[in-house]
Amino acid sequence: MLNNNSKQRRIALVGGVSWASSAEYYRRLNIILTDSDEPGLVAVDLNFKHVLEAQELNIFEKEMELVSDGISRAARAGGEIILVCSNTTSRTLNSVAHPDVEVISLIDCVSSHLDELKYTETLLLGTRYTMERDFYRSAMQRQDRKIRIPEGDDRKKIHGIIYDELCRGKILHTSKQWFREMLEFYTAKFTKLDSIILGCTELSLLGMPETVNQCAVIDTIAVHIDTALQVASIA
Repeated sequence: MLNNNSKQRRIALVGGVSWASSAEYYRRLNIILTDSDEPGLVAVDLNFKHVLEAQELNIFEKEMELVSDGISRAARAGGEIILVCSNTTSRTLNSVAHPDVEVISLIDCVSSHLDELKYTETLLLGTRYTMERDFYRSAMQRQDRKIRIPEGDDRKKIHGIIYDELCRGKILHTSKQWFREMLEFYTAKFTKLDSIILGCTELSLLGMPETVNQCAVIDTIAVHIDTALQVASIA
């Protein structure tokens, strides 16, 4: 809850990867901020096609340029706290320099969340790039923590649900049911699992429960927004 007597720094959203989850950020923030004295949100849009091409070809420099341009536009529009509304795209943020604004890395937020709650074995879900490349897992890895990912066919299925459905605004009952059953399978397979990262903001749109077989389901949009609201409030 924000303190209405404090000065609020303006939050900016760098979205469009995809529009569906970016709209969810905007919706949730506006619900929270309805009765606050916040100065209004800034939102800028990345070209989803261009970002996807850079991710598919693993052209890090191109993806970084696109994200950096979005952050620059958000800052020029008055944003002071910048949220890039994507797990996968957040891999670029350690290489992007914008000293005049505070960019809150979604990956760093999730890593801190795991540390704070002392989770020791987590299942990472997301795009194939997030699950299969090292950038996300290495950020979460600790000496006393295991990071699990689904089997190959399931990784492909999750990737398809994200890009072919959720990114296009389609939330199918059959996919929600399959996803829930998949979570049930892996919480049974990995008996010491204590957490599940919805490591793609679109996966938050599936409306999964907060826990599955006593494993915490981590909604990364919620974690990102909670951190931003804490940072944006100045006593």
